[in-house]
Amino acid sequence: MTIVVISWAVNFAYAESKKLDQPIFVDHYIDVWWEEDPYFTIYYLANKEDRSTIQWVELEDWQGVPERNGMDVEFEEVDQFGRYSLRRVTLQMNGLPEITEAKEFREITAYFTEGPPVRAEIGQITVQPPYDTKQLFREHPHYDLNYKKTQLTTEEDITVESVTTSFDEVLQNQFFIKLYMRERSLDQRTLPEGMNVYEEKFWQDIPGIDARAVQFPFDMKKGERLTVTGTANVEMSSVLQMDIEVAGKTAENEPFAVRTEYRSEPQFTGQEIKQLIDKRTEAEANE
Repeated sequence: MTIVVISWAVNFAYAESKKLDQPIFVDHYIDVWWEEDPYFTIYYLANKEDRSTIQWVELEDWQGVPERNGMDVEFEEVDQFGRYSLRRVTLQMNGLPEITEAKEFREITAYFTEGPPVRAEIGQITVQPPYDTKQLFREHPHYDLNYKKTQLTTEEDITVESVTTSFDEVLQNQFFIKLYMRERSLDQRTLPEGMNVYEEKFWQDIPGIDARAVQFPFDMKKGERLTVTGTANVEMSSVLQMDIEVAGKTAENEPFAVRTEYRSEPQFTGQEIKQLIDKRTEAEANE
């Protein structure tokens, strides 16, 4: 009996030592396009027995609340990892002031029904200003397990000056874009120092060249097609709800920006959950 009691006490103490002091948020890289009360979805890790829910969140002085589909606001459980629960909630941002340039947020403050507020790293959420939706391309998207490809056929003569995302600086060696034109070859320069080539075989087999090495600007004639392919490093366990922007000017010298979306939800392993917890708790210890 004594051995059983000691064993139970040791197991209980071990389990208690593994409890999270507070929910931990996954890294997110999200473009939120300014509109009236926009939505976006976030993921976080909590103790499985913790049934508290998010009441509201703050991005600096901007506030959002969970989307309400009924009388009660509940989280959606995505998966379980031992004593931990991976959850997601869709947030609605209320009363955003109109902006003329992008605003970036790297921390979120979440208020739960139980416990103190949680201020946490979030990756990066970029709120984008309104933009002109003039249609210069016919768009043909294709989704694959590992990548998203979009064929853009231009409706008029244009000059393409850049192909970028909001997260090029923070994800420069984790998110990759290839550009390909069937009608002509794109000029290529040396990849900037510090930027890696993605070596996964499926990516190497996709036609085109790394967008970071493309020599901009380049011209497109009416009816020509630009293929834009995006992928994230397979080892990257983050939420990606982002847009690839193709920008330039028309033959009349009018600027344009066309955006094609890239979406990827995290597929965690138990080891990746452990790495996420270690990363967040080590960061808190160093504050």
